[in-house]
Amino acid sequence: MEFGIDLSHHQAPNSLAWSRLDGSVKFVFCRANYGGFVRDRQVEEHMRRARGISAKVGLYLLYRFRDALETQWDLFRSVADAVKLGSGDLVPALNIEHDPLPRPGADVAPSWSGPLEELAGRISETFGNTVLYTTQREWGLLGKPTWLLRHPLWVAHYTSAPRPASPNGVEPTIWQYRVGPFDPLAAGGFDHARPELDHNRALGPLPVIGKVVNGSLPDEHLDDLRDAAALALFGAGAPLAS
Repeated sequence: MEFGIDLSHHQAPNSLAWSRLDGSVKFVFCRANYGGFVRDRQVEEHMRRARGISAKVGLYLLYRFRDALETQWDLFRSVADAVKLGSGDLVPALNIEHDPLPRPGADVAPSWSGPLEELAGRISETFGNTVLYTTQREWGLLGKPTWLLRHPLWVAHYTSAPRPASPNGVEPTIWQYRVGPFDPLAAGGFDHARPELDHNRALGPLPVIGKVVNGSLPDEHLDDLRDAAALALFGAGAPLAS
């Protein structure tokens, strides 16, 4: 079983004990953007440090219903280009959860489903697949869409149970099970005294850009995937901007 972490600017790169994570953390997801207007200010350093410990690396986009889909997609693409996300890296993740700002924020709703499906499709067309981060509860608030179940799931459920609750009982690819000082052997849940890092377990093969994983596209370089002819060959949708 592989263990991983996910990072945003809330975890300052210089405050993390990277030497202690080296060898224990096998994959790292770094936040690229929060909606359409906030680029995570630590994403490039997090990606550099994560690559430095030979972890598999990926990006995630925290979706905001209040921001235009095009704006969120364009910002994500600019970050992916800046950190040179490409073949061999993890396919991007799309974060579907309560939007906390402005307080009290906005909860997931059925009206989010259409834009999220389109955004998941764009990520998949460009990078070969997308991982969807959510919970069983938020899948219900979304209206229990079946399209979501066709993607690898990254399920958050902070419990010491042997398996998490998951949308429609689908086995997730990644389980986020703990928040606290990094300790893969610790039980799931929150360490309220020291809530430092989200802990994740890979319960299945992690989908990688340019590799066949759970029915994703055949082995091609990301640049080829972006080429309209290659996309047409695999039956993808509309041509993508380069």
